[in-house]
Amino acid sequence: MNYLIAHGIAAGRMTTFSYGEERPFCAERTEACWALNRRAHFLVKPATLTR
Repeated sequence: MNYLIAHGIAAGRMTTFSYGEERPFCAERTEACWALNRRAHFLVKPATLTR
């Protein structure tokens, strides 16, 4: 996200979601599976037009 901010995307337009527990990729009880589930997604909202 720092990259996007440095290139002009307003921080207020970005939202981060962590889905590791709610939407796991893997259900096994192994370290490899837990590593797959440790992830975050982010969303960049559309810019609002000002007049």
